[in-house]
Amino acid sequence: MHILVPYDFDAQTDRALQQAVHLASRSKGRITLLYVFENQSILSTIFGNDRKKEMFGMLADKLEALAVNLSLKTGIDVNIRLEQGRIGHEIAAVAKETNADLVVMGTRSSNFAGDEMLEIGANTSRVIRLAPCPVISISGQAHYEGLRQIMLPFDQHAETTQKINWAIKLAKIYGSGIRLVSALPHSATAHEKKETANHMAKAEAKIRNAGISCEKTKIEPVAEDKTLVNDLLKYATSVGDIDLIIIMTQRGPSFVDFFVDSQAQEFIRCSGIPVMTIIPGKED
Repeated sequence: MHILVPYDFDAQTDRALQQAVHLASRSKGRITLLYVFENQSILSTIFGNDRKKEMFGMLADKLEALAVNLSLKTGIDVNIRLEQGRIGHEIAAVAKETNADLVVMGTRSSNFAGDEMLEIGANTSRVIRLAPCPVISISGQAHYEGLRQIMLPFDQHAETTQKINWAIKLAKIYGSGIRLVSALPHSATAHEKKETANHMAKAEAKIRNAGISCEKTKIEPVAEDKTLVNDLLKYATSVGDIDLIIIMTQRGPSFVDFFVDSQAQEFIRCSGIPVMTIIPGKED
């Protein structure tokens, strides 16, 4: 497995790198560390070209030292890339060029209102939309070193096989279990409830046939929320051993394709647990 890790020497990208190292160790994979020197950054505008080249070289040396130390410590093949441009676009472009199987990135919200994060960072949203592979976003500050349980949220909408296949793949790598969790609004019809149950039953059969332990849970929402994301995250936190949540987001029509759908954004910005986001149709 080839894992691309956008890295900027920040604590949150350090956390993402730690998770990528765990996965690469388990899967006998390799890591590419990517630093993007943003064209519109303050450093880019206040320094001349010679000074920027010098800084670029210093960053390359620092990143190379980190990669060498990681390789010596873990035995993982760690390469580096430095690019210049718009961060989200460059990450997606490198993921495509290098045939990355997965992007693991630290994410921060782009706006705050008191203690509430209003939206995920624009770069995270852009990478999820443009990258040719799933993206695991790391927004919490403390994570288990491994993967005990994977949570798959379900509703009445049909799931693509990608979500189930990735859960099975990661569960086999880590020896973990999978929890299928449904949360429907109080207004859900009998047909919607039946559809959700059918989707979960099919997923459970496929997972068990793959030799993975699987549990099903139905959550009764406390309040009539618009997306029920809060109820699902409260459940995930209360269980205590869920270390990854895998969700699907949707491609919008072209004129709104600049955005990741609101439910996916809510999962990513509110979850202290890593979230893998998959856009249907990007893979087999």
